[in-house]
Amino acid sequence: MPVRPIVRLGHPALRSVAQALPPGRIGDPAVQELVDDMIETMRAAHGVGLAAPQVGTSLQIFVYEMAPPPAQAPEVQASDVPPSDVPGASAAPAAPAAAERRAPEVQAPGTPAREAVREASGPIPLHVVINPMLTPQAGELVYDWEGCLSIPDLRGLVPRHPAVRVRGLDRLGRALDYVAEGFEARIVQHEYDHLNGVVFLDRMRDLKGLAFRDEWERYMAAGAADPPDPLDPHARPSASEAVQADEPVLASAHRGDPEVI
Repeated sequence: MPVRPIVRLGHPALRSVAQALPPGRIGDPAVQELVDDMIETMRAAHGVGLAAPQVGTSLQIFVYEMAPPPAQAPEVQASDVPPSDVPGASAAPAAPAAAERRAPEVQAPGTPAREAVREASGPIPLHVVINPMLTPQAGELVYDWEGCLSIPDLRGLVPRHPAVRVRGLDRLGRALDYVAEGFEARIVQHEYDHLNGVVFLDRMRDLKGLAFRDEWERYMAAGAADPPDPLDPHARPSASEAVQADEPVLASAHRGDPEVI
């Protein structure tokens, strides 16, 4: 499962309408390899979503996932561990071996998978969505910050529907039908746009809500500092702050970072 290059704005795949994948081809080794590579690429970039056009493949496939933060191992006191030489004490049972990963077995198209309403917050399990159709649910548009792995280092304030119904197929060819809400709905809409040649910049209502990542974190994100006093000489940006070296910036490992959608 190699990590594929993520194409950037200007690549024709990002401005083209992706082709629907014939359901009978979902089980093809090339398609399954593409899905595996997309998942690996998304995780390597610390992303929460990735569409096939972002790796230069014009097919209607996207993946998304928001894993929980790594759990901290609890501190173990000496009194909590039974000594092996105490009569009646036994060692902790060995952890079961990890289940062997099996290649997905593609089912007949249209076989029901599962229906659910996704939670608006918290971890989001891995999803693979093929040939998606979205139906906005009732509710006023919600503005929030987004970015894109194909448009690195920029943030924009984007309106999205608070909930959408998602229909399509999973990587096994089973029918998907569920409602995504909150941040998950935003991820789904962002990735669906990629399948139609649309990027988040096109959804913005006002370009005053567009900023570079460092400036967004400093001045516009929640908890950012107040604008500097123009008469305070200490508030003037240094030369290194005013002009940054032109180098690629990967998304933050923090899963809530808007660039990682």
